[in-house]
Amino acid sequence: MGIEVLVPLLAIFSIFFIPITGLMIILTSRFALKPLAETLAKALRESGYAAGGSPQEIQALSAQIEALTDEVRLLKEVSDFDRQLLTTRTAAED
Repeated sequence: MGIEVLVPLLAIFSIFFIPITGLMIILTSRFALKPLAETLAKALRESGYAAGGSPQEIQALSAQIEALTDEVRLLKEVSDFDRQLLTTRTAAED
């Protein structure tokens, strides 16, 4: 058996074994990882980490966002006032 015989045999085997190996890897990973994914999804659902929430939680979060928005607005006003004072003070010193 020379190299002339091995090359066509290798080509024929690779035509059949590469798709079979790929299919085997895909199916194995699908069936092996599916229970893991389902378990993680179930654990997340039970822990309450799912998207959305109760209306009370949403209302509380909305109130917190409103309070933070008001605080940021107040801080901006104070910052602008401080900047104006420093500008007039610097201009008066010059």
